[in-house]
Amino acid sequence: MRSATKPPDINNMAVASAPQPDARLDVLDGLRGIAILMVVWWHLWLFSWLTPYINLFGHQSSILLIVPGTGLMGVELFFFLSGFVLFFPYARHLFEGKPLQTVKHFAERRFLKIVPSYVIAFVAAALLIGQFTSPLNALWQTVAHLLFIHIFWIDTWVGVNGVLWSLGVEVQFYVLFPALCWLFRRQPVPVYLLMCAIAVAYRMFAAHRDVANYALMGQLPAYLDLFADGMLASYVFVWLRNRPQHERYAWLATLIAAAAAAGLYALLADLHAKLYITNGYAAWQAQNRQFFGALVAVFTVAALFAYRWVHLAIANPLFRYLGVISYNLYLWHNVIMVYMLHRRIPAPTLPDPHADDHWKWVYTVWSLLISLAISTLITYAIELPILKKGFRALIDPFWRRNAAPGPAPAATVSDG
Repeated sequence: MRSATKPPDINNMAVASAPQPDARLDVLDGLRGIAILMVVWWHLWLFSWLTPYINLFGHQSSILLIVPGTGLMGVELFFFLSGFVLFFPYARHLFEGKPLQTVKHFAERRFLKIVPSYVIAFVAAALLIGQFTSPLNALWQTVAHLLFIHIFWIDTWVGVNGVLWSLGVEVQFYVLFPALCWLFRRQPVPVYLLMCAIAVAYRMFAAHRDVANYALMGQLPAYLDLFADGMLASYVFVWLRNRPQHERYAWLATLIAAAAAAGLYALLADLHAKLYITNGYAAWQAQNRQFFGALVAVFTVAALFAYRWVHLAIANPLFRYLGVISYNLYLWHNVIMVYMLHRRIPAPTLPDPHADDHWKWVYTVWSLLISLAISTLITYAIELPILKKGFRALIDPFWRRNAAPGPAPAATVSDG
């Protein structure tokens, strides 16, 4: 009788299949690099008007424009990746018997990852590009941003650094994540479907009320399915990699990844066609975000099991480098680009710099290089040391070697 059969031992299954150690998954690093590339290129294009034309067989083509032209979807890819990496330790607990991460540890890691770099970037943005109407407004903007509630009002949404809105969404999700995770571990499919249903219902309501109201359209419920897609993808990935002989199906995983990539390209091409329609971007996202998230989930899981050359293509050195510095590059690139544009750096030869082709190239190259340099410096001098040393790095920046502290937590995939 089936009911008398002893259930499989998850721990023995994990040992038998010899899963990889808990390390940074290269495909996720590559996808993080792709996400930040999309966002940065989007803003570079908006500010410089430098359209990426290429010559094909004597004809000028804008085929590459689909990348910056749909660049805001890079933020949505970040939300998916957050759901994946945050649930990853809990998926390993379920299927590999790893110790269960506590809520305290989760909160500490999120604080160390997000807040120090965020505060530095916020202060810089407030000084360089902040739009304050009075000292009282400056105080209100500061309080709202430091409490991550700035996305609730349009004036605080755009008052300092427009890209910070996504951090408000992320922190909302962090607050709910322990409860969502507890439910997801017990009933993954029903909770996943519920999260998706809430997201779709909210987007329908918000779009019907005012699709042009980005403060209304940009709240957590509108993105809940992306986080759910990430959590489910993490769950399925860990479950599959603990199945016997999963390596035999790399060919199938590669085909599925290719099909999902083709589907994503078709979706983004459709979005790009709506780019110049009034509110076309927001309306498209409201109607198609659930399909984008589902395809990203299928692609990610399949790519993780695909042939090695797929990993090398996604997690190439450039994308992995961008993935490492992605958080600080996200925080800083808009500050640098807006500051240089408003201060007319470099100086254009025409009253309208967008009519100066030479200025477009010089502005693009220098704003990008400065953004990369600052982001790299802060990542390696501040973010990563804090993640490695924990709260002590905030208290004792010189990290006295003779203090003999206990072993410090190392950066893991869940810190992405």
